Amino acid sequence: MDATSPERYSVPTLLQPTDPALFELHNRESRSPIFLFCCHAGRAIPAALGDLGIDSAALASHIGWDPGGAEITTRLARRLDAPAVLANYSRLIVDPNRVPGAPDSIPEVSNGVVIPGNLELDERARRERLESLFWPLHRGVADLYGAMSAPHRPGVFVEIHTFTPRLQGGGWRPWEAGVLWNHDADLAHGLIHALRRQGDICVGDNQPYSGRDHGFSIDYHAGRHSRHHVSIEIRQDLVDTADGAAEWAEVVANALEVALAANDLI
Repeated sequence: MDATSPERYSVPTLLQPTDPALFELHNRESRSPIFLFCCHAGRAIPAALGDLGIDSAALASHIGWDPGGAEITTRLARRLDAPAVLANYSRLIVDPNRVPGAPDSIPEVSNGVVIPGNLELDERARRERLESLFWPLHRGVADLYGAMSAPHRPGVFVEIHTFTPRLQGGGWRPWEAGVLWNHDADLAHGLIHALRRQGDICVGDNQPYSGRDHGFSIDYHAGRHSRHHVSIEIRQDLVDTADGAAEWAEVVANALEVALAANDLI
């Protein structure tokens, strides 16, 4: 089996041969300095877990994945000729962007929706999800990110997310896009300025979330290793159509190219 094959990282304790691979890899042969990761791209559930006790409408909503995230990421991969990893499983199984053991790592309730299949899990069941999905995904990403980075210039880790216009009981979120970061202020601020220069775009600096609080992936793969990184959030109502996704992929790609050039990263 190829060393970069997604199937290489599957662990048979929970996943079955008929289940989807942990992730999809695009542009395997790319030598771009950009490495794209969408950890909430899919909403698959392992057959062994049934439907978690929720209906298909709930799973298709933002609690199950990041709507528009996969489309934006694949379009960016084509536009920038960059490698991209898209995770296939729902964040409701175990969230790849949360610290293991945190209350929202395997949520019992998400945005007011009770997840029956996540209630009162024992330690064995929680460990099974981490060892079958969470850690194999991150091992795969780490291996690919390392293999696709030049020794003298580690790849820029770019994570793609989408966010809801409002949370249950919350007010309207005015940001059209958000730039999340932890240790890499120069790249983040360069990207914010590049996005704003493209038009009347409301861009959040560590909004609607802070990369210091919500960003396991960028910190685990890049931030803690002092590698350049940024996480980009786009409001879901702007990318819920093919035309919207195409427009925003172009906006983000243009801004990334400007910000990377300004920081001498391309």
